[in-house]
Amino acid sequence: MDRGCVVTRRGYRQTPEHIAKRIKSGPDHWNWAGDEVSRRGGRARALRQYPNRPCEECGAENADRHHADGNTANNEPGNIKFLCDACHGAEHKRMGTHRASESSQLAERAAKLTEAAAAEKRARAKCKRNHLLSGTNLYVTPDGKRVCKECRKLTSRRHRQNRKQG
Repeated sequence: MDRGCVVTRRGYRQTPEHIAKRIKSGPDHWNWAGDEVSRRGGRARALRQYPNRPCEECGAENADRHHADGNTANNEPGNIKFLCDACHGAEHKRMGTHRASESSQLAERAAKLTEAAAAEKRARAKCKRNHLLSGTNLYVTPDGKRVCKECRKLTSRRHRQNRKQG
């Protein structure tokens, strides 16, 4: 048995040089995106390119790679800083790109969409079974929901029947 060979698949032995020759990365890879890489792809490149080091600010062991200019595709050595979670968050706050501002914007947008959907539902003239939601057929629940009385009767009957059978 050759000591310089590595078994890659059953029945195939290849030297480390041969394996290294087959591995294609960077511009030689068929799926290379160059500077058009996604944010996630840029972060993955930085993880592969730069081994883990301690935080540059406080010296903590586990540090993230921080892109100083905010562009994750730019993995030049001068653009990468190693920062722990706390220092990384503080850096993003200074830059004005902190996730808290993103999450508050998302929450605001969700609240607007919810209010718009509620207003649309309040404006409906008929229920899902096409009964009118007005006059004697309208029941308003204690929490303010508008319910069709016909549908409510059908649901109550079905519930009673299920209780008798079950």
